Amino acid sequence: MTASPAAIPSLVDFVESTVNFRCHDWQRLYLCPILERLRTEKGLRIALHGPPQYGKSVITSQRLPAYLIGADPATRVALACYNETHSTGFGQVILDLMQDESYQEMFPDPGCRIPKDAPAGRFKTAARLARRDGQASFLAMGLNSGFTGKGADHLIIDDPYKSADDARSQAINEKVWRWWSQTAGPRIPDTTNVVVMFHRYHDDDLAGRLLAEGGWEYVRFPAIADANKDGSDPTGRAAGELLSPMRSQAWLEKQRDKDVITFFGQFQGDPQPNEGGFFKPEKLSYLDASDLPPMLRKVRAWDKAATEGAGDWTVGALMGIDAAGRYYILDIVRNRWATDARDAAILQTAKEDGRDVKIRGPQDPGGAGVSDALAFTRLLAGFSVTTAPVSGAKHIRADPFSSQLNGGNVACVRASWNAAMKHELRSFLPNNPAGIDDQVDALADAFNALAIPGGWAQDTELLDWLTAR
Repeated sequence: MTASPAAIPSLVDFVESTVNFRCHDWQRLYLCPILERLRTEKGLRIALHGPPQYGKSVITSQRLPAYLIGADPATRVALACYNETHSTGFGQVILDLMQDESYQEMFPDPGCRIPKDAPAGRFKTAARLARRDGQASFLAMGLNSGFTGKGADHLIIDDPYKSADDARSQAINEKVWRWWSQTAGPRIPDTTNVVVMFHRYHDDDLAGRLLAEGGWEYVRFPAIADANKDGSDPTGRAAGELLSPMRSQAWLEKQRDKDVITFFGQFQGDPQPNEGGFFKPEKLSYLDASDLPPMLRKVRAWDKAATEGAGDWTVGALMGIDAAGRYYILDIVRNRWATDARDAAILQTAKEDGRDVKIRGPQDPGGAGVSDALAFTRLLAGFSVTTAPVSGAKHIRADPFSSQLNGGNVACVRASWNAAMKHELRSFLPNNPAGIDDQVDALADAFNALAIPGGWAQDTELLDWLTAR
């Protein structure tokens, strides 16, 4: 038996009846109403950022499961954290809440009742037991857990990484992504609601990959309101306004001064400052493809990878230059293809670009690089294609492009790939091993092919060219 809608309290009222504080305005007006939609809607995909220690886990991972089960005693809620111990700790809070007399008064349906000796990591309501289908009302999971046979009507992912170091570890990050893309994601139906709560560490963390794949409602509660250029902050605050009185302006500024990267990732939901570092993407201007002027020359440069579904991306960046010496980012093709699919995409892109577009491919050091470059040239027989060794520091090769972009001399065609490109430009740091730089590499190579005599350069040649400008 499901409680009638009129008898079900709001999530705000339920939260405030079980905690010793009154919800702040952002929780009351925005966070709780967003989460309460899970009770009446299906198939939601919500990517949610909130600053650390602002109460988002208390509401989302501890109160929301109890609330959803109270509203529908037969519903199934799975909670996944970086390990099962952490999610089971949340489960114990949920279990204690649901076995309390005040909860039973708020949700009087006997179907909500749970046996006194129920384990915190997996328990069933009376309504769920009556179905005899082996499914749990609540299930605590770790991101290394399997998902076979473990259905869920609501999946909450909280704290997918134990620490920033874990999130910046390529091995751990790939493991987390595999859990979602190969284990959990394919096993939940479209009707399952999924909420992912996160801090941002770099553009290729779990949240970054989910947002890049599309289909997610992105909700971001920065501790200090920013320009909100992507529309992800629902609070409507003016830039500079605090999210909550829990943390003062002085305290937040002190955290920013101590470690700007960590501050923007954890407190603002952005892995890098909005104004950017090496690149300043706000300096880009945008125009529709129909408004482009004639291009004197166009170049498509490729940065290749060969791992399907993980690791680096294969990127093909198309740039052009007009008669006034202004540069244009015309198109970006980007995917994690296996080798055969990658080569097919490169060839198909060349056909779509046309024979007036020059094609540039990198040549890695050593004999294997020479063989790969030859294969790239043969693949594109009939097109104007050049390969040359590219080595040394990425930021030196990217510096000429950065100078033009930051100086306002680069425009970009409006397209669906703009957001991912801007994120990567913003987060690019010289010699940052955690950075994602495939689009930067391709864009820099395309720019250099357009701007620098000869089109390709090693570090020493670039330095000589820059000095002579």
